[in-house]
Amino acid sequence: GFGQARDLPWKMFPARLVQDARASVIPMHFSGQNGRLFHLVSGPMNMAERDGRLAKFVGKASLTLRTSLLIHEFARLSGKAIDVRVGDVLSWNELEPLRDRKALLDRLYRGVFDLAPIVARRRIPFLPARTKMAA
Repeated sequence: GFGQARDLPWKMFPARLVQDARASVIPMHFSGQNGRLFHLVSGPMNMAERDGRLAKFVGKASLTLRTSLLIHEFARLSGKAIDVRVGDVLSWNELEPLRDRKALLDRLYRGVFDLAPIVARRRIPFLPARTKMAA
């Protein structure tokens, strides 16, 4: 398999948005990960964006392809249960003293990932394993 999914480093945009709007934030954590196709396509794209070698080639196609694959992932999960954990509101009064955007971003990140389950739950198969019948 592909192992456990990990977030890429967060961009500063959420911190800027919170500061500009003087907004309170409700942290939410969605457990799970995207399918193999998404990871197969996104891995090389993330590397290209990070090191710049293929950045021009990947460019807009990267965003379009990833967006399309995310829509595919949402469709794949349609009708299925998703583990979502919602945290306490991080009020603007609590966030305002964090003037440095990096510090604010770290607080937002912590607010989300502190909600993650401590122990990953084992998947229990829906149907028992098939057994061979004696002839």
